[in-house]
Amino acid sequence: MAAEKATEETVGKAIANQIVCYPQTCFPTTPMAQIKDPNYIYPRPPDWLSFAINRQYTSPSAILDLTVIDPSTPLSASFQVQDFMANRKGPYGLYSPLVVERMQTLVNELKKPVRITSGYRSPGYNRKVKDAAKWSRHTYGDAVDFSVAETRIADLTAYCKKYGADFTLTYPKHIHCDWRKSKLEPAFFGSQPLHLEDTFLQSLPSQPPEEAVWNVTETSGQRQVAVHLMLDLDEEEGTPTHQWTVRLPSGRVLTSSDTLLSLPKQPGTYDIQVLVGGSIQLTKIFKW
Repeated sequence: MAAEKATEETVGKAIANQIVCYPQTCFPTTPMAQIKDPNYIYPRPPDWLSFAINRQYTSPSAILDLTVIDPSTPLSASFQVQDFMANRKGPYGLYSPLVVERMQTLVNELKKPVRITSGYRSPGYNRKVKDAAKWSRHTYGDAVDFSVAETRIADLTAYCKKYGADFTLTYPKHIHCDWRKSKLEPAFFGSQPLHLEDTFLQSLPSQPPEEAVWNVTETSGQRQVAVHLMLDLDEEEGTPTHQWTVRLPSGRVLTSSDTLLSLPKQPGTYDIQVLVGGSIQLTKIFKW
């Protein structure tokens, strides 16, 4: 019994003293069991995940206390703590060292500054972002929204994929990239279970199978079509890009990059396709 108690105490101290290291600094973590703030209560893993891979959406076991960390502390050559974990969004935070390294690689290759618009969000903060996904990867610390001056969004998409990003979402002036299939940082989420191999991670869907909501409004001369999805929306600019392709009843093909699609009010079949955020392809057939 004495030996078992000593082992439990040793494990407890190890969790309390867990260290997370970034390219230029290391920090001790705080066990989540000590955090009583309701903004840091994570939703349970979604039902559409199998048991083998739902750990990618589990609650962290430890977190950083941002009240005792200087926000200007360098994480890498080009980024500080406040770039990825802002005190104004809450007193605690976590962020993937892997993503910091990838973003530093981007800076090194482009030789341009990167403007981060969103890094870590607590579950409570994320709920305040209109239409944000319930299981946003921002809450797991492996998502980043950013822009680079004089650089095309399409090029940023290519760079994110080059550096191993599993999902991207384009906006008119910036991009969302996340590494949702990469193994979680042990300092925050504990050791990976033995069965969580790369093959399991790769079977994780890139986008939750949430049903799209199509909305149609009519005026005297036309119809307007919009599609609604719960996505990893940016807190500053929450409308991802839309690329519409429509086959009209006449057979003519109509294209549009507007968020709201305007159609002539004519009888017949409309075959509609839309690419949302450059990543999510949706189709719908309307017969009017």
